[in-house]
Amino acid sequence: MTELIKALGEMALASRLKRVSDRLMHDASRVYHDQGVDFEPRWFLLFYELSRSGPLAVTELAGCIGVTHSAVNQTAAELVKKGLLRTAADRRDKRRRLLDLSPKGRELLSKLQPIWEETREAAVELLHETEHDLLAHVERIELALDRRPMYERVRHRLKDRQLSQIEIVQYRPEFKHHFTALNREWIERHFTMEPSDLLMLDDPEKEIIEKGGVVLFALLDGEVVGTCALVPRDHARIELLKMAVHTQYRGRQVGRRLTIAAIEEARSRGAEELIARTSTLLEAANRLYRSTGFEFRGPDTSGDYQRRTIVFALRLKDVPKEE
Repeated sequence: MTELIKALGEMALASRLKRVSDRLMHDASRVYHDQGVDFEPRWFLLFYELSRSGPLAVTELAGCIGVTHSAVNQTAAELVKKGLLRTAADRRDKRRRLLDLSPKGRELLSKLQPIWEETREAAVELLHETEHDLLAHVERIELALDRRPMYERVRHRLKDRQLSQIEIVQYRPEFKHHFTALNREWIERHFTMEPSDLLMLDDPEKEIIEKGGVVLFALLDGEVVGTCALVPRDHARIELLKMAVHTQYRGRQVGRRLTIAAIEEARSRGAEELIARTSTLLEAANRLYRSTGFEFRGPDTSGDYQRRTIVFALRLKDVPKEE
């Protein structure tokens, strides 16, 4: 074991487990070679399961040994080429391909079984030396990963980190061009600029701020990476609109951070409901609204836009405050 892997500790968990696996696989390969057996450790699970339960279809075999359909096909192709497996159509369903040990594979099995028995005993001896029930611990890790994969664990923590790195500030005159440019980008990509768009983007101070609204900007390392606006519609409702995120920062939680800030701003102003108009074409935006508690209310019948729009709404009393 290198000093680096040891020093990295939990960060190198996967690398360390792989090193252990690689060492065990390498030693198993040496044993097969010494015994004059032409067999690879990576074939073990598939070959063993067929020796015990075959013939099996690829899908059944993949489920039994816990690997992908494509991995079974790849390993099976190697074993068929070696003459250790054979394929046949299922008598009950000619479309299904069954895998089974060939006569040559059955002959090899008799040579493999004593090696496997001694490998098991050597593994028991190794685990006994550790004075820990390693297999039980590995099983607990596997169960924990079944409940929540490592991908989800890391992704969730990265989201939290990214959210915490984004600063939200209110309108500054020097940021006006960002408000215009970021919104023009997505509107012109999906739709056509309309008079109501131009009014708001050309003069946000008059069309938003002087009407009691607010323009928010998301900053990352001091750079504007996103924006949105809030405009009062009546004494109880505020509209969230003109949300845009820089193309290079999509997927970095900028939209979510802006939405959370907008919710808190609307709540602080005493609004009962926050609404947002969007389009069925804007799938990412719609997922964001749903994930932050907004509910679909149906088509927009206001006539403010020529493009087809739909309405989402969030009852602010139903949203817990951010800590």
